[in-house]
This record gives sequence, structure tokens and C-alpha cells, in this order.
Amino acid sequence: MSMQVVSDVNNTFLSRREIVCEFPGLAGKLKKLDAADMIAKQFKLDGKVIIPISMKSHSGRPTVRGTFYVYDNEDLAKKQVNPTIRSEEHTSELQ
Repeated sequence: MSMQVVSDVNNTFLSRREIVCEFPGLAGKLKKLDAADMIAKQFKLDGKVIIPISMKSHSGRPTVRGTFYVYDNEDLAKKQVNPTIRSEEHTSELQ
């Protein structure tokens, strides 16, 4: 599976890293947790909390664009992210 980085911004104000990637050819096939695992492997984010915020595809295109927030610890993520987004099924914490 391939991945193209659209933007990678270190948001020092909110103490998080914001990554936007495109996954060509994976529309309807890619799950949020699988995408978070791909991000962790690509950027070597062992021990970080990766939260997939959105996964969107456009009509007629096989590309998925995902937005991910990367936090150093889970407490900071809990303070900043809406609880419905950071539910256990959408949060990927790598050890």
C-alpha cells in the first residue's frame, strides 16, 4: 500500500503534529486503524498516540485523504480531542 504526504505540520501551540496523507487506490478499503498503523510505520512514531481525525474520499476518485493528529501522551490527546472521535475503536496507541 502506498501513501503520499500532503502536509506535515508541527503545531507547537497545541503540542501536536498534524499529518495529512493521501492513500491512492484505497477508497472504501482502508480502515482508520490500518491508516494509523501505516502512518506510525512511515514516520517511526513508536510510543506516540495517533488519532485519525477524518478519512474522506471524493466521488469518482479512488483516493482517500486522511488527517491524523499525533500526540506525545494520551492525557494531552484527551484534553484536546472530542470524545466521540477518540473512542477506543478509532485510537491507535503503539507500544
